[in-house]
Amino acid sequence: MTDFINSKEGFDPYGNTLYRPAFDAASTDYKNAHREALIADADLLAISELRFISSRCRHVVRNNPVASAARDKFVTSHGAIKVQWKTKDGQSHPLMQELWDEHYAKPTLDGKGNGDTLQATWLGDRFESGEAFGRFLIVKKNNPARIPLKIQSIEAEYLDAAYMGLGEKETFPYGRTRYGITFDKETLNIPEFYNFFQERHFGLSSTISNQLRVPVPANEIIHIFERKRSNQWRGIPLLASSLLALYEIDDLCTATVQTQTSASAISWVIERALGGIADLSTGTASTRGRAYDNDAKTQLHFKSTGGSVQYTNPGEKIQLVQSRDIGPNLVSLLKEEYQKIASAINIPYYQISGDTSGMDFSSIRAILTSFRNRIEFIYNIITIPDALAPWSSRFKEIAVALNYPVDDAFPTFQYPRWYGVDDLKDCQADLLEVVSGFTPISAIWSERGYTKEEIEQSKVMLDDMGFGFLFASPQNPAQNNGKPTSATTGS
Repeated sequence: MTDFINSKEGFDPYGNTLYRPAFDAASTDYKNAHREALIADADLLAISELRFISSRCRHVVRNNPVASAARDKFVTSHGAIKVQWKTKDGQSHPLMQELWDEHYAKPTLDGKGNGDTLQATWLGDRFESGEAFGRFLIVKKNNPARIPLKIQSIEAEYLDAAYMGLGEKETFPYGRTRYGITFDKETLNIPEFYNFFQERHFGLSSTISNQLRVPVPANEIIHIFERKRSNQWRGIPLLASSLLALYEIDDLCTATVQTQTSASAISWVIERALGGIADLSTGTASTRGRAYDNDAKTQLHFKSTGGSVQYTNPGEKIQLVQSRDIGPNLVSLLKEEYQKIASAINIPYYQISGDTSGMDFSSIRAILTSFRNRIEFIYNIITIPDALAPWSSRFKEIAVALNYPVDDAFPTFQYPRWYGVDDLKDCQADLLEVVSGFTPISAIWSERGYTKEEIEQSKVMLDDMGFGFLFASPQNPAQNNGKPTSATTGS
């Protein structure tokens, strides 16, 4: 659960145990807690351990290299979607695009990064906490942008998942509060307020009694999460279903290292001789004289490297016991665990492990195609409707309110460019689709992030440089009947 360091507060107002050290929870309690099967709505099931899971997921991302790499792969593979403002006839809207680009260059309240940075932050939050939050703010002071919109990113833990409200007559007379969200009174299904902690709620001196919550109107909030069940309003961390696998890998690797270390800890046993062999320095040999007057033998004593030799006292005997490791099964078991994690977070196994053994060209293309379908699915059901659509809509509202002539501007969302296994074959396939009429050329341009105007400008530039023949149609017999260039005869 949420980590209250040195806090004596152990229960919420309803008597439920909430707080325990995050590290202990991540390393031990997860394997024993919340084992019972319950039937309830998605939020109620999640609320019993949502803070617990989030704490574990953030802990494992910080401390487990596999989880950390998976998060980075998740963010990188999704990339950032661009917003292109156009008119109804599909032409670029210069003024609105100029205003948006100005805002997009520094949209955050804290001034960190640009719009791509903000999208990457949201992706990382959704990976670790299952959801991401942003708040629209109007900031005019020290803001040179013509549209004074700023976005404040809020960590998911700030929305109190256990908060059920303080009663209609006290604080929220307009609806019912559950899971930190106040819903409207009429339907009890439309969010009206999001109740965030005013201050960071896992501070050193925090107690349950002094936590102030601020109800923020829902129309000022961006709430990004994947709804997997009807009427679900809280997100589930992507690593939730694979936490056991991550802990198993940690335990397995730790046990294997300890076993191998133990197996090689004792290399030889030497009976302690009279005369103080322990006084020899590591790695030395000592030739001593006779042990007693009538002894005709000369004793040669050795001392091995430190930590790998056991000396016994005179008369003691020692029995060597060396444990065995799991042998070749280790690699197979680790691969199975990595596959569990990859399946849970919808990332190809080889991207996490780096293992492409046994894979050919066709299988890699098939995996990438499936992966691309999944990411585009996420774009269409989460990223665009939950984040970019409300963001661009609020931006336009403010621009119109400030009397900018942008009523005829509409946002279009441009996916990041996909790079396949063989770019040449991908390009040839695109051209065949265009020639056959299956795909308009504008769709191909849009997929690569360019507008018609930019393409035409590029063609003019290349024509002036003498490379215009590259764009000539082979079906046109008059392709060279234009002005002579260094690459044509003009015939």
